[in-house]
Amino acid sequence: MRAGELLVVKLGGSLITDKRKPLTLNREGLETAAEALARVARGRRLVVVHGGGSFGHYAVVQAGGSRERLVSDVSYWMSALNLEVVSALRAAGVPAVGLPPLAVARVDGGQLSLQRDVLEAALEDGTVPVTHGGLVLQDGRLEILSGDVLASEIAVKLAARTLAFLMDVDAVYTADPRSDPHARPLEVLKRSHLEAIRGGSSGIDVTGGILLKLREALRAAEAGVRVALGGVSELEAMVEGLKGKYTRVEP
Repeated sequence: MRAGELLVVKLGGSLITDKRKPLTLNREGLETAAEALARVARGRRLVVVHGGGSFGHYAVVQAGGSRERLVSDVSYWMSALNLEVVSALRAAGVPAVGLPPLAVARVDGGQLSLQRDVLEAALEDGTVPVTHGGLVLQDGRLEILSGDVLASEIAVKLAARTLAFLMDVDAVYTADPRSDPHARPLEVLKRSHLEAIRGGSSGIDVTGGILLKLREALRAAEAGVRVALGGVSELEAMVEGLKGKYTRVEP
């Protein structure tokens, strides 16, 4: 493996797309995130995982229970979004390589396994693997795997120094701060906080919303990874372990 600590960043679908509008990219949010990633990538190995936002989640809902349409639409629209993310990263100077989740993970007997050799080969070449939530082989069928689960698994199995969840809000709140004036930010997230957090994702979300994200953040932290959740402006502080407005996870 190339020298340098490993950083895994999960780009939230709500950050890079407008989840209220089907198949709509938040280009400004994506470009801002790409520039921030380019800065923190210097001297580090980096893996990026992005969510589906208004691309993947909308495709699932529109499939209306049809397996044929589900597999085709999710694959197509997530690949389209992945290309947008890779393009933005390349424009920011990051040597990004798009990888579908089928190439990096699978589930057998309920157990998620990582295709480490693919990711490690990309990192060894000095590139930045960019994968996403989407279709993986699960017990002989193509099923959807959340990007939050995939990001956590990559961070744990590749012994990342840091896992950062980038969101469209600056921290984890006790409720959705956009709709609840009593919502308060959490400086530290512990497992005991999960029951008190209501919240949720804005727009359509079919993969578990904020609670799944928090469970996966705790899973990685309990495996020894430094984990933080926050906005793009806090990324450097999150990666360096500095004080900021973001939420850090305590195992």
